[in-house]
Amino acid sequence: MSKDPLQSERLEALLVDCHNEWEQLAALEAYLEEQLDFPFQAVCDVAPVPGSYGIGQGDRVKVLAFLDSDQRWGVMVRVQKERRFYRCPLFRLKPKKLTPPQMMAVDDYRVWFLAVGLPEIVESDE
Repeated sequence: MSKDPLQSERLEALLVDCHNEWEQLAALEAYLEEQLDFPFQAVCDVAPVPGSYGIGQGDRVKVLAFLDSDQRWGVMVRVQKERRFYRCPLFRLKPKKLTPPQMMAVDDYRVWFLAVGLPEIVESDE
């Protein structure tokens, strides 16, 4: 998952008791909630998917708060870009000027999300 052996060890320790991606997401959300203080500055360094709007690659934003997680995009945050407010997946944002443990927590989550992600939800017609 990660090329950094210390990061791999941290993620393994955090996720050892998790049975699936949803439990892993919940464990990582708790980890992030313990570590992060709002607001903080970030830059979007992952291109948006076609059809999305608001936050583009290279945009600088202020991250204001956690929002409910999304079944497709994982941890969501409320961000401010200029005078407008948006929802944005945390994995698309690279924080600026956080403490080393806070930076590490966000980087751990981003590495996990980009490597593992969440399974696609298939709705049945039953």
